[in-house]
Amino acid sequence: MHELPRPISTSSKTVQAALAWVGTGVALAVATAVTLLFEVWTFSEANLVMIYLAAVVFVAVRFGALRSTVAAVAAVLLFDVLFTKPYYALTVHDTEYLITFSVMLAAGFFASTLTSRIRYQAEVARRNQRRTESLYRLNQRLAAVSGTPRLVEHAEEAVSEMFDAHAVIHLVDLQGRLRPSVSHLASFAADAAELSVAQWVCRTRQAAGLGTAEFSNLRALYVPLTTPNRIIGALAVQPEDAAAIQTADARRLLDTCATQIALALERDMLAEESQEARVQVESEKLRSSLLSTVSHDLRTPLAGIAGASSSLAESFELLDGATRRELLETIGDESARLTRLVENLLNMTRLSGGRIAIDKQWHPVDEVVGSALSRLQQQLGERQVDIAIPADLPLGHFDAVLMEQVLINLIENAAKYSPPASAISIEAEDLDDGIELRVLDRGIGLPPGDEERVFERFYRGADVRSDRRGTGLGLAICKAVIDAHGGRIGATIRQGGGTRVWMHLPHDGSPPRIDMDLPDEVTRG
Repeated sequence: MHELPRPISTSSKTVQAALAWVGTGVALAVATAVTLLFEVWTFSEANLVMIYLAAVVFVAVRFGALRSTVAAVAAVLLFDVLFTKPYYALTVHDTEYLITFSVMLAAGFFASTLTSRIRYQAEVARRNQRRTESLYRLNQRLAAVSGTPRLVEHAEEAVSEMFDAHAVIHLVDLQGRLRPSVSHLASFAADAAELSVAQWVCRTRQAAGLGTAEFSNLRALYVPLTTPNRIIGALAVQPEDAAAIQTADARRLLDTCATQIALALERDMLAEESQEARVQVESEKLRSSLLSTVSHDLRTPLAGIAGASSSLAESFELLDGATRRELLETIGDESARLTRLVENLLNMTRLSGGRIAIDKQWHPVDEVVGSALSRLQQQLGERQVDIAIPADLPLGHFDAVLMEQVLINLIENAAKYSPPASAISIEAEDLDDGIELRVLDRGIGLPPGDEERVFERFYRGADVRSDRRGTGLGLAICKAVIDAHGGRIGATIRQGGGTRVWMHLPHDGSPPRIDMDLPDEVTRG
């Protein structure tokens, strides 16, 4: 990054001034020598005057207005003494030379003034260019990072390089309390006196310290980091050379840097606050959804259990054996339903928190499918379930307990959202990069655009009837489990009506092959 030009010391200025006067004298001497040479060749006096004017312009460009003015006067005197009669005297023999000298002096002054003005404008343009480049590089560095700590770090480094100084940023929290910098550069600004000044700067939004009227005895200059909406903090700058930061250009550049840094930090803080607000809103939505869905889904099985147990308790002697068994089965079914609900809630909590361990082993896919169907036997009743699993399907590398839970959720969903007389199909296929399992039904299908949303937590389709509504966790748990296995899961609308849910489990290495004397497809009715 370009640094500001450092102020020149007094001794250096004296040397430069002396060299400038020497340069002015050399320019006049060279002009005089050339004029003498041209006079020998009988050049006209007008041409000889132009040689001195060229020297005056050169001095103006190289050494400034003061020396060019002196050079213009000296040029008139030299021309009078050396090239007009009487020679080597300041008297003027011909009054016409007075006009020549006047024009020569006026032209010299005009050229000196014009050249000095152009030189000043060029210097201003160079300073503005350096300032613009420095600010551009600062903005580049701030735009390339995100997060308050990294923004502060990059801003401190950029300002330190720009001003050949140590720069530290102290931030202010939402309550207006100063948070001291943790930067390794903060040692100079870490004592109580310096921190109290930083707090004062944040409170008054005025600069203080080095080169200001307030706390001028300090080693550093403190500039407030402000935006139209808030106070962000204070920027402390301790230069290697105290004079380097006290020039008007340096202060303007530092103030502009402070503004750019404050705006960048404010943008980042607003983004963080917006994200926190979104998270809070989402958390509130999840909490409300969880309370409403869980209360509904807990109430239904509990009501069934309470009703059946109440009937048994009050009319046990009056009920026949078949009715008692039916009531006991109701209690068992509703208890199993309640257990699955609690398992889903616990699994979702563990998966979301990353607290569940995946125990991958090699398992036959058909065994896991059979185990899931066994657990759903009472719920499925006489429902037809068609299973199509090739006999030569390789072993799958997965957590059998979690995969069984996935299949239970998918099959239960298929049964819940399809007519009781329709069949549910379970298919498996060995692909080049893994095993694909599919659960298909002939139910109500998916609304267009819901193919991905159905896997979100607590999401339930708008077309679902109230008697079929669940917690909206089943498919979310399936996705979390499959993701934890490094697989993929998706849902599509089935041709002819219904839903097709597929999951792809990758091959982890070479699965061992097993020979099973089973038909190509097994059908369970």
